[in-house]
Amino acid sequence: MKCFTVSDAGAFLTWIELDAFPYPHVSLGDSGFFPVEHQFFARLREEWDRVRLERASVAEKAGMGPLYLVGESDPRDPRVLVLLKIPAGFRGGGEYTSARYSTEPCVLRNRKMAPWDLDGRFCIRCGTFIAAGSFHPDAGEQKEYLPLEQEEKVRVLAEGRVENGPGRTVTGWPEMLVVMEPGAAIRYYRTGEMDYKLDNELFVRWDGKELAVGGRYKVFPSTGEEPVGRRI
Repeated sequence: MKCFTVSDAGAFLTWIELDAFPYPHVSLGDSGFFPVEHQFFARLREEWDRVRLERASVAEKAGMGPLYLVGESDPRDPRVLVLLKIPAGFRGGGEYTSARYSTEPCVLRNRKMAPWDLDGRFCIRCGTFIAAGSFHPDAGEQKEYLPLEQEEKVRVLAEGRVENGPGRTVTGWPEMLVVMEPGAAIRYYRTGEMDYKLDNELFVRWDGKELAVGGRYKVFPSTGEEPVGRRI
């Protein structure tokens, strides 16, 4: 399988960096890890000054259960191994879900809106415009994304967590090592203070040939939505 490391919107590497101490592994967050076969790691170390993994397979020791990374067994494998290391904002958090969703009526319908329910003059859940008076109209649909565990084309191998913030304000975000089949897509939603150029919502999609990372309209350019307005 090809290997990728995703760090932010549109930014990814075509390898996964490995750590040697106290044993060969992929680091995940502050304390998570996924082991790498010692002999395979030693061969990689002879080829690179810094140990970079560009292709690999996942193996399981017979009768023992734990998984670990080994040399690639089938170069025709269409799946990819992806290390997800996308940070959240300052004192924020993050969550990975499936990119698939269902819709349901916005839970804020007919309610007086609090400041934290608004993004400017729009409902933070469904995007409905909130007129003067701050009451949500009886309209608007919100998206409910499916848990990542329900995404059949994604297998989570290991997960770690990065803590973010001091004392009682500690938040954090996950880091994951996953296997993605062709057609698989993952959504990441993050909070916290960030540069204005960064997106709160990102998608990672593998189509069998290329990995795409970015906002919804970059990763899924054809949404199937009807254009607004008159055709000319």
